[in-house]
Amino acid sequence: MAIIYPSVEHERAALAVTDFFAGQEVDAVLLTCPCARGKAVRGSCLDISILVSLTKAADPSMFHVKQSWEKHYESAEVFRELNKLGKYSHADLDFTAGHFEPQDWGWIGGPDNFELEIGNIVAYSVPLLEQTNYFQRLRGKWLPYYSDELRRERLAQARKYCLNNLDHILPYVERDLHFQAFQ
Repeated sequence: MAIIYPSVEHERAALAVTDFFAGQEVDAVLLTCPCARGKAVRGSCLDISILVSLTKAADPSMFHVKQSWEKHYESAEVFRELNKLGKYSHADLDFTAGHFEPQDWGWIGGPDNFELEIGNIVAYSVPLLEQTNYFQRLRGKWLPYYSDELRRERLAQARKYCLNNLDHILPYVERDLHFQAFQ
């Protein structure tokens, strides 16, 4: 898949990130969000997830990899060039182990990030570097998205949450609690 970056600066920064992590103890470097989907604009940030297996994520040496990355990011000219493009244009790195767990929303807690994380990390990301087969194993586990049983559970949670919020609007309005009604 050919990646179309919104600027040369985005492309150079993505290559610099990939070069930095090549040979490090990471499983994959994944381009995510608007850049991965071809929806980024010149002022977009460059979203990248660094995929590290659960075993490696627990290793204390990963702290040093993150520290090294932060120093490199601060000192490399390629990232300063990206930052000049706009208020939000920067390299936004996220380290993830690819461990996705649905959470119970409760009555007022609202949705968790379960679907968002699977979508961004597994379904719609573009691998810039794969040093192991961990990313492909995650794709095999989570795509197609998830089982019908889990889908029914997640939709039931969404319905319960929405109905609870809708049921509270009129009682809040009747008591002049307008801000709570909007929430």
